[in-house]
Amino acid sequence: MKGKAAIECDPRIARHLKGQAAMEYLMTYGWAILLLVIVLGVLFASGIFTPSQFVREECSFTPDLTCLSAQLIDSDPETTLILRVKNNFGYPIKLDKITYTTEDLRVSGKKEWQLDLSKKLNQGETYDIVFSFRGSERPGEGEIKKITAMLSYYTCANEINPLCKEDLGYRHSISGKIVGKVLYK
Repeated sequence: MKGKAAIECDPRIARHLKGQAAMEYLMTYGWAILLLVIVLGVLFASGIFTPSQFVREECSFTPDLTCLSAQLIDSDPETTLILRVKNNFGYPIKLDKITYTTEDLRVSGKKEWQLDLSKKLNQGETYDIVFSFRGSERPGEGEIKKITAMLSYYTCANEINPLCKEDLGYRHSISGKIVGKVLYK
């Protein structure tokens, strides 16, 4: 007989040997397990594993109307979005209006906010669209907010609309997405 079957011992002693092996394992590796639990506890307590740490801030429209940056700044009683856009079209455009759709930003649930712009942007020019969301429900600092935007503009290309008339035939719309952390002022 080979292996365990070759060892003949009283079952009471075999049970004691199993218990002794378990205790030796805990004494040998227990400090490492304890250290791992302490490190994980510290990491969770410090907020490293919060979902907001893994969400990437983003601001995107089309390549022709680039979103260079977006900031959400809260100073009670309003949260202000500063959206910097750049005209990469090969011609001037006239911004008409922007409609933001938010969820739980200053008001409960989903809400649409609109801002009339009426701003002409030449090719390569940047512009800061500043909008203040007002309401009683203040977002938490560092809280992630997702905003969708619908921006309408008029084409002012010399070949098509040289006088930059606000005519529906020259009006276009693009949509964009903004994901950002709320900063307190």
